Parts: sequence; C-alpha cells; structure tokens
Amino acid sequence: PTPHQPEKLPLHIPLSLGLLNPDGSECPLQLEDEPTPAPTRTRVLDIREGEQRFRFVNLPQAPAISALRGFSAPVKLKQNRSAEELAFLLAHDPDTFNRWDAGQQLATQAILQRMDQPASRNASGLLTEAYRAVLANLGDDLSYAALLLTLPSEDFVGSSLETMQPVAVHQARQAIRLELAETLADEWASVYERHHRNEYNQFDAEAIGRRRLKNVCLDYLSAREDATAHERSLRQFESSSTMTDRFAALTAIVNSQHPRKTECLDAFYRKWHEDDLVLGKWLTVQATCPLPGTLEQVKALLAHPAFDFNLPNHVRSLVGGFSQSNAVNFHAENGEGYRFLADQVIRLNGVNPQIAARMLTALTAWRRYDAHRQGLMRAELQRITTMPDLSPDVFELANKALAG
Repeated sequence: PTPHQPEKLPLHIPLSLGLLNPDGSECPLQLEDEPTPAPTRTRVLDIREGEQRFRFVNLPQAPAISALRGFSAPVKLKQNRSAEELAFLLAHDPDTFNRWDAGQQLATQAILQRMDQPASRNASGLLTEAYRAVLANLGDDLSYAALLLTLPSEDFVGSSLETMQPVAVHQARQAIRLELAETLADEWASVYERHHRNEYNQFDAEAIGRRRLKNVCLDYLSAREDATAHERSLRQFESSSTMTDRFAALTAIVNSQHPRKTECLDAFYRKWHEDDLVLGKWLTVQATCPLPGTLEQVKALLAHPAFDFNLPNHVRSLVGGFSQSNAVNFHAENGEGYRFLADQVIRLNGVNPQIAARMLTALTAWRRYDAHRQGLMRAELQRITTMPDLSPDVFELANKALAG
C-alpha cells in the first residue's frame, strides 16, 4: 500500500451472545457442526465476512436473543425486536448491559408510539409492567436499578427519527413519565421511603445507590404535581445534608409548578453563591427547565449579579444549558431560542471566540429538523456570518454549516 492507500484491515467483529428460553433460563449453545453444546451460556461469534450465518441446534422453542453481551464490540447492532421481546429481556436477561439496553429500547418504542398514536397505551402498558417488576425486585445494586428505571433522554429518542421533532418527543416522553408516575404511584412512594436517609459524608456504593434510586423515585413522584409531591420535594430540599439530595429536590421543584419555587432558588443561591461550581449548577437547573417561560428566565439571569459573561463556566451553564439541554424551549416554533443563541454568540465573539464557537454548535445541525425550523436556524447562521470582525473560529464553523 502507498501512503495514500492505507492497508485495508480484515473485518473482525467479536459478537458475544446468549439465548434465553421462554422461562428466562439460558439455552445450551450448540452450533450445527458441533457434536455437543458449548460449556458456557455465552458464545463469542467471530464475524469476518460481510454476511455470515450461524445456526444453533437442539433448541426446543424459539429463543430470545441476547446479542452483543458486555458490549463486546464497538458497533451499532440493528435488531427488529417487538415490545414483548424487549420487556422479556428487561425482566430476564442476565447481561447487565443488554438488560439496560432492552429497557431503553422498550421505553423509546413507547414514546415513539405515543407520538404517533396519542390514545394508544399498548407499548406503555408493557413498559409499566416491566418497571413494576424491577421495583418489586431491585437487586443488590441500587445504582443499576436506578438506571433501569430511568427513561431514555429526549436526544436518544430523537436520534432514531429521520427528522428531529424536539417538541413532539418532549411531549410524548412527558406523557409516558406521567403515566408511569400515576400507575406506579404506590411503588415509587414505597421505594422512596424505604431508601430515603440522611447520609451525610457517606460515599460507599450502597449509600450512593440509595441516593440515586430514591431521587429517580422523587422525579416520578414530582410529575404528579399534587400537594403531596410538592411537600415531599420541599421536605427533602430543606432537610437534606448532602448536595446530591438537595439538588435533586431543587431540580424537582424547579421543573414543576411548585408554589415555593422562587423561595427555594433564592435559598439555594444564598447558601452557595460563593462556590462557583455549585453556582453553575444553580444556573443550569433554571436554564434546562422544560416549562414555558424559561427563555425569559434565562435572559433575566444574564443580568443577575452572580452571572459573569467573561467566565466560560457561567456561559456553558446558562447559555449552553439552555441551547444544548433544553430542546423543547430552544426549538420553540417561533424561533426565539435560535435568535437568543445567535445574539449570545455574536456577543461572545468579542470576549471568547472559542466558547462562542462551542455555543454555535447547537445551530449547526439545522438540516436534521423540519423545513420551518431549518429556515429559522439557517437565517441565524447567516446573520452571524454578516457580523463585522467575526473571529475565524466562529466564521469557519458557521460558514461550513451553511455550505455543508
């Protein structure tokens, strides 16, 4: 091979898999050219061709496939799996990665189905029962249980769509979250109370797991927006001795219609305003609030005495938090979110061009959105490129996005 023609490496993908019987037990793994089953219940198939077939024999019933166990290769594996199969894997797969992934895929299917058929509850019913089973048998690793019970992010769900629909994805995800909150209200409350402790200065795996799990429960319970939910989050906010618990409670309060939201934000600021890292979290929790009116709050925070436009961490926490982690408000149909970000990029251009370019990336994927949003995002990119004294960092990124 020449320097311009690197040697083509042979295809080699280790695909680790197992097969599960309908009762959840693992099947013996015997390929058709083997005299006896393998001694283990996980096999690594060596993929070396563009197309290969592996035939397992002596299987009494059609099994469920648990593929890519332990994430054995850095590849994306496309599988057509029904909601029923995903729910089965979430309940029975002994491989922790595959079990979690099945839950994420099941929840994603439920959210996408809710987008297409708002009245249908078939997929979400399976998800509810799967979550009920997890709550009834949490296992020893509570951090892992918290992961299993966490819905996939809006970005994860949106990535499966050909055209991004940020508002529709948010609304469907919130509908599924509320349904889980209401249907499993007793289970969430029971698990929360069982694991809610004041564990100051305890950082062992068990204590961390308890905090993670009970705060997942708090998030679902807060979705109900009733007096009991508001009282619970306020009690945790006021009584907690750990930052993890206090900030989780503040997040639940800010993302709800809690009557004492402003009071809690002010109290948190008074206590922690001299700690810049915690102040960044305080800015971010407000910038990422999915409720209407968040953009106006973000604009007000730009003038807050604690906010310093010259500090990159402050900009990332507030401007970046809003534009990169608040899809429903940033991608509002009126385009105000795009206009706000473009204004901040232009302002940052003269202060810190590198941070300005980093903030600009929220506009560069404009082709992935619908025609209306494409036009609004492209217009802001074009406005940025016409600014005088534009730094090379910002100009090149904006120009490349428009040309690409």
